[in-house]
Amino acid sequence: MDSSIVTHPEFIGVMLGCLLGLLGGITGTYFSYRKAKSHAERVWILFYATAILAFCIVLAAVMLINSRLGWIIFQIGYPLALVASIIAITRHLKQIREDRHQ
Repeated sequence: MDSSIVTHPEFIGVMLGCLLGLLGGITGTYFSYRKAKSHAERVWILFYATAILAFCIVLAAVMLINSRLGWIIFQIGYPLALVASIIAITRHLKQIREDRHQ
């Protein structure tokens, strides 16, 4: 029997989930960037996408170092951080657009 980790359903699920998440992030960033109406908006969108990517990399590192702490952060902190950051970027982009029209 092949005991390779690559053939385990959990491993396939983890890799597929990561791939879909990454593709969703890239797609969302791409279309947000294209929809942006000013250079300032584009810069903020790229900054935000980079910050979220850095957060995910740090979270993955924490999960590798201490899986229990990483899992707790993932289940509680990541959803809260994601929602808070979406609210923050929406407000910031709205402010950029308002400043541009004054």
